[in-house]
Amino acid sequence: MHFRIVAIDVGFRSTGLAAFNVYPNRLELAEFDCVHTEPPPGKRKKALKDVDRIQRNIDGIVAFLEKNDAMWMVVELPTGGSKSSRAARAMGMATTMIVSIAKLLEIQAEWYEPIDIKRAACDKNSADKEEVMVAMAEIFPEILVLPKGQMEHVADACACMIAAQNGEVVKHAKKVYGWFIGEKDVQEETCVLHKHGVQQERHLPKV
Repeated sequence: MHFRIVAIDVGFRSTGLAAFNVYPNRLELAEFDCVHTEPPPGKRKKALKDVDRIQRNIDGIVAFLEKNDAMWMVVELPTGGSKSSRAARAMGMATTMIVSIAKLLEIQAEWYEPIDIKRAACDKNSADKEEVMVAMAEIFPEILVLPKGQMEHVADACACMIAAQNGEVVKHAKKVYGWFIGEKDVQEETCVLHKHGVQQERHLPKV
């Protein structure tokens, strides 16, 4: 039985996703992916094309969360620096997607700013994407199988997990895991976990 946290580098065009197994003394990269969308062909208005891309983004992100039975999320929060109104709009839509997904799926989310990601990955505030990607590839060489355009987003997601390792989500996940492995006789009994104050029942198989 694994308890997984999904780390997310949110974007409208590309979203990096990395699922981590939680253990009392370590976090283990279990699976990763990048959801990528391009505007659909045709002469439809941009707003309608955006709706199509939002739907495809949500489908891909939710599929990854459900496949990994995610109970928590840590997310890099876009905080500005966009060079155009279009970029700002895309950033806002991407952030809203994640907030909505977390709310509807009742997944506890914790947010980190880009500066937190850079510090966690490279120990400096001014690290660029290339530096973050190199640093994360050294820690998680599995991501090297990805094309560079996807790997940079997955690397940011992994760095977000490192930034979050002392946060409340990870602390909570480790406590839940510790409680679970202490129940040696648990067999398909219903246990109650708390997420944002909401009781949610899950059937936990025998360890």
